[in-house]
Amino acid sequence: MVYDEYFDVNSAVDYLFQGYIVVSLATKKEQISSFFVVKNNEIFYLNSKFSSPISKEDFLKEFADYKFSLVSDEQDGVDLKKDEEYYSWGRKL
Repeated sequence: MVYDEYFDVNSAVDYLFQGYIVVSLATKKEQISSFFVVKNNEIFYLNSKFSSPISKEDFLKEFADYKFSLVSDEQDGVDLKKDEEYYSWGRKL
């Protein structure tokens, strides 16, 4: 679930390093939304095409014109533990 509050790249960095997941909103330049998360003090960039680490400096430069929103940790009815169990069955066979 994405919140209705939107913010700039500087606020996105602040939220990321506080442990939040942020999503970029699709733009004319980029037709898909991307998710960002910090792991081991490094920003990771994820979307339907690829995932990659990105430095804080590159993130600030590349996404300067984007708007962002927080992603809720609420699962909207999806039970990740059940999904993980279901998808692990194939590996057990």
